[in-house]
Amino acid sequence: MSDAWLNFYTNREKFYFEQEVVFNAGISSHNSDSFTINLLSGNLTIMTDAWMNFYTDRSSFYFNKPIYLNLGELSSHSTHDLKLQTNGTTRVFVSNADGNVGIGTTSPDAKLAVKGDIHTQEVLVDLNGAVAPDFVFEPNYKLRTLAETEKYIQENKHLPEIPSAAKMEENGIELKTMNLKLLQKIEELTLYTIEQQKQLRSLQKQVNELKQTKNK
Repeated sequence: MSDAWLNFYTNREKFYFEQEVVFNAGISSHNSDSFTINLLSGNLTIMTDAWMNFYTDRSSFYFNKPIYLNLGELSSHSTHDLKLQTNGTTRVFVSNADGNVGIGTTSPDAKLAVKGDIHTQEVLVDLNGAVAPDFVFEPNYKLRTLAETEKYIQENKHLPEIPSAAKMEENGIELKTMNLKLLQKIEELTLYTIEQQKQLRSLQKQVNELKQTKNK
């Protein structure tokens, strides 16, 4: 019994106890609070000016309670990739080489690569230099005639400026580019419809004039 420290000294590498060792209050490092285990609160405190390292000969660390990060930071060591796994399967992968994030894939080829479905309420896409197709309504825009469009479709089996089904299958679809192209085609269709309406009005006027002439 001692009012201060109880010291064990040996020239061996380790202490061996054949029976259970019970500590009433806690365990700490000598002359420092860098390592303490408070047996009353259950808190483990490890303070260091550099890295805090856990070493084990087992393949994994297991925690049966949530892990809270005070600064909200989680990182991989050195040049290793970061993996978040469940049941031994990598669900989220962060590449150390370029920072690309993969969900459902460990080889992301973009800043975010998802192998699977995405369910979201909204997607905002920056044009980032792309041009919205309102140029279709400019006076100098050369709109194909319907005859020219028909000839192109017969020869190529797809709309002008729209990739073929084979190209889509090979390269996929870039949503921003495709949406702008589809909007361009809708605007062209609007111009066709306006022109056709003018022709219908002109024909209707001619029919009315013929009716009036016949009734005289």
